[in-house]
Amino acid sequence: MTTGHVPQRGISPFISSALSKLDPHLPLNQDRCYWPVHVRIEVKGRKKSGSGPRHTGHRCAACPAKEDLTFVLHDFLQTALSSDPAEISLLGVDLDPILIERARERNPRPDRIIFECLDFLSEDSNRTLEEHLRRHEKLRFDVVFCFSVTMWIHLNYGDKGLVEFLRKACSLTEMIVIEPQLWKCYRNASRRLRRSKGEDFPLLKTLKLTGDPTAHIENILTESCNFRRVTVTADNEWKRRLLIYESSVR
Repeated sequence: MTTGHVPQRGISPFISSALSKLDPHLPLNQDRCYWPVHVRIEVKGRKKSGSGPRHTGHRCAACPAKEDLTFVLHDFLQTALSSDPAEISLLGVDLDPILIERARERNPRPDRIIFECLDFLSEDSNRTLEEHLRRHEKLRFDVVFCFSVTMWIHLNYGDKGLVEFLRKACSLTEMIVIEPQLWKCYRNASRRLRRSKGEDFPLLKTLKLTGDPTAHIENILTESCNFRRVTVTADNEWKRRLLIYESSVR
């Protein structure tokens, strides 16, 4: 398998078979509703052997305030894909340099998990992501993980920013996994900000994609990103679910 030439059976079943096993009760903290922006990105690369290339899995995840989730995800994927010669590599990114430094200090697998401080929506982030792909001889990531991030993009960048974020994420990957926050999380975030700073998110009242964030995100994925649904997991105890979509273009 070479970069940019992954056969359908080589990527979608490989990843979706593992993701379909995701336990909705993974040790995730309910306070994630208030985490700062983070993204998760996964990439599948290759490892050379004496007889030619041997395909391995590499996950690059953009990391949040809760770096433990990145470590749990790495272990989960490594176990779920144990029948394949997969090497899981995660790239974690976050806007907060303090969180990134903390994640680096606690990182149990620096050879497989990398953390970078960057703003995913900025053009400056493109260089970091492109360099990472080149190191793995890939044009696109295999999977992008977005855990509890879409609300923060939406609140800070508005409807247009949410669409831009999803378009960019989908342009970089074969598959995307999104955990949207409920609309009540938007209200909670707004209330917390008003209590702490006496002001609200400036764009909150301008939002038109309100009420059911999940439905709006699914519509953007299918209509604007040309992605199709693979599966949606069951609700966890906080009424959250994972949306798993893949590119319709092969």
